[in-house]
Amino acid sequence: MPLEGPILLTGARGSLGEQIQEIWSATRIKIIATDRAELDITNLELVDKLVAELKPAVIVNAAAYNNVDGAEDPALYQIALAVNATGPTNLALTAKKYGAKLIHLSTDYVFSGVSNPVTVGEIATIGYKETANPDPINAYARTKFLGEEAVKEVGGEYYLVRSSRLFGPLGSSPDVKESFVHLMLRVARERPLLKLVNDEWGCPTYTPHLATALLSLLTKPYPFGIYHLVNAGGGLTWYDFAKKIFALAGITTPIESVPGTVYSRPASRPGNVTLIQTRGPKLPSLDQGLSEFIHLLPNPSSD
Repeated sequence: MPLEGPILLTGARGSLGEQIQEIWSATRIKIIATDRAELDITNLELVDKLVAELKPAVIVNAAAYNNVDGAEDPALYQIALAVNATGPTNLALTAKKYGAKLIHLSTDYVFSGVSNPVTVGEIATIGYKETANPDPINAYARTKFLGEEAVKEVGGEYYLVRSSRLFGPLGSSPDVKESFVHLMLRVARERPLLKLVNDEWGCPTYTPHLATALLSLLTKPYPFGIYHLVNAGGGLTWYDFAKKIFALAGITTPIESVPGTVYSRPASRPGNVTLIQTRGPKLPSLDQGLSEFIHLLPNPSSD
């Protein structure tokens, strides 16, 4: 479906934001890319002014505070709350006011994972469908949940998209966080043995594949509402994901399976938060996404 106006993108210098720009550049869609320096989404007056001026057909909110442990600090929690809850509220209000569609990105961490037991080492084929009720168990997750609730309460024409454990080319923002794939490739060269958590399941998702699926939401007749967009193949643990990474990258650093309780982390982590997709555009398999990404990297198995 053709879009009658430009797209306003927030979080444009993040890893997903930059992939959205790159993937969507092959179309005739005009993207107005903003990051924190260009638009403070926590300021309703500024958001309203810019949306009124630009008249976008769609607002895509890829901005987020995603320091899970940092959000447990009361001062940093206020920042997380502003970006993850107040920001989406402001974008939803202005989108509805000026007749724009909204795509808001959220996370699997809005679920606790406690009701989805999985045998260690197995691929998770049970998890949360789009209709499941969130039950966040840490501060970061609560801010993302509040953002979701605000988007739903404001209403209008919105796509609320949950995804999981994003990896892909890094964005250029100074605040960008390396993905698990980047982390594993780095620490495999620094340590003789890696101990990786084997009781927390999720669906790692390749950002170019997610960006392509988001474009499909806008250009094909998908109804508004909640979508789970993740690479196909089911959920797996950090330990099993690392095994896939090392196999493709030709890395032989030994890894050991450990429970999450081995590590002292400020924020509680969900158990099995595998996202089950029942609607919307299908993404390729995790194996395909990981293979594509590993082959983009320069000699990942070399020292």
